[in-house]
This record gives sequence, structure tokens and C-alpha cells, in this order.
Amino acid sequence: ENNKDMLVAVQRGSSFSLKKEFGNIDIVSYDGGEVSHLIEALRDEDSYVRSTAAKELDKIGWQPQNQEEEILYFIAKHYWEGLVRIGYPAVPYLIKLLKDKDSEVRYRAVKALGEIGSQEIASHLRGIIIEALIEALKDEEWIVHHTAAGVLVKIGFPAIPYLIEALRDEDIAVRFKAAEVLDQIEWQPQNQEEEILYFIAKHYWEGLVRIGYPAVP
Repeated sequence: ENNKDMLVAVQRGSSFSLKKEFGNIDIVSYDGGEVSHLIEALRDEDSYVRSTAAKELDKIGWQPQNQEEEILYFIAKHYWEGLVRIGYPAVPYLIKLLKDKDSEVRYRAVKALGEIGSQEIASHLRGIIIEALIEALKDEEWIVHHTAAGVLVKIGFPAIPYLIEALRDEDIAVRFKAAEVLDQIEWQPQNQEEEILYFIAKHYWEGLVRIGYPAVP
């Protein structure tokens, strides 16, 4: 009965009920349908629910049957090294984690994305990672946006076109952080427009005055 109550809560997608039931019972066996509900709970938006579902699956000796299940399981277990080993197939899941409510999860996802982005992968795939890391510069937690900036510096030259575009971002903090990353990569503006964007991002008003009318628009 306890198993059934808990699993109905999972099926309804109720994170609160799932946590409550997991906290009050010790389950050691499931039928096939119940296991599928636990696997689905690995997708839950709550990191505690994901972690608890993984622990219950561990109790019955469950093993992922395909790569997606492996990725979801590694996320729930916070096995970031495993996700880096999987590589690009894990990237969409890691990008989704950048919106997780748990700042520790967001921080770890940024680090994992950086390690994958530093691997030998196609440039357009690396671009997707770089764009996600630039978006992470907006994170309210210092450890997350600071780590994202450091990862972009580590990626280096391939990140430059995306960082230049970020100098146009409507978010003043993103523009400033993008300029700081470009500084650490030792980038220099290649034309007057880039110089203007860079000076605006760095709040270098004297430089804009020196440029004169071209900076007015």
C-alpha cells in the first residue's frame, strides 16, 4: 500500500508528495510499472526528488538501459565526471540544469559544460555550449556566473565571436562580464564598432568621447 501511494504521487508529478513518501518508507522491491515511475522521477525538476529516486533504484540493483537513462541517472547522482565522459549527448540535459533551483547543481552543470566544450568537438556544437555559458553569466549566484566566466576564458579563442555578440546584450552585467572575459583572453577590438561596444561594456566613457560622433548612435 505504501508503495502504491508513493508511486501514484510520482505519476501525478507531485514533487512534494514524492518527497514525503520517500521520507517515511523504506522500499526494497517494485514491479515493472513502479520501476518505470521511479525512472520518470529522475526527470523531476526538484534535485532532492531526483536524488531520492536514484537511491531507490540503487536499492533494487537497477541499471540504465540506454544512454538517456544513464544521463538522467548520473544527473540525479551528481556524477558529473560521468556526464563529461558521455560528452555532447549530455549537453542538452546540462543546459536545462542551468535553470535548476539548486545553485550547486547550476554550478556543477557549468563546470561540466566547460569540460565538454574544451574537448575535440565540432565547432557548431561548441558554439551551443558557449551560448549557454554566456547565458549563465546572468545567474544571480556569484559562484555560478563567476565559474561560467572562468570556463569561457578556458575555452578561449573559439568563444570570442560569441562574447563580442554578448557585448550587445541588453543586460548591463552580461556586457561587463563578457568584456572582462575578452580581456582575459587578451582580445583587442578589430574595428571601430567593436571598440565602441567594448568601451560601453567597460563603462569607458572617456574613450567614447575620444571616438566622437561614430559613438553617438
